[in-house]
Amino acid sequence: MICSDVLGVFQAFTPKFVKKYESIADRTIKAFTEYAKDVRSGEFPKPEHTYKMVEGELPKLEQMLKG
Repeated sequence: MICSDVLGVFQAFTPKFVKKYESIADRTIKAFTEYAKDVRSGEFPKPEHTYKMVEGELPKLEQMLKG
């Protein structure tokens, strides 16, 4: 058995010898749909999901990128 078959990663075709124990494809699509909805609506990311740059680092980064 191949892990992707057992987990139901693919929806288009299931070989006869496969027994799916989960439908990861359905859950993955649902998760990304919810993520996209949250991003579009502004629900994600919130400040608790981000890191702030240390004061004074931005000019250093910009200089470095100029090369």
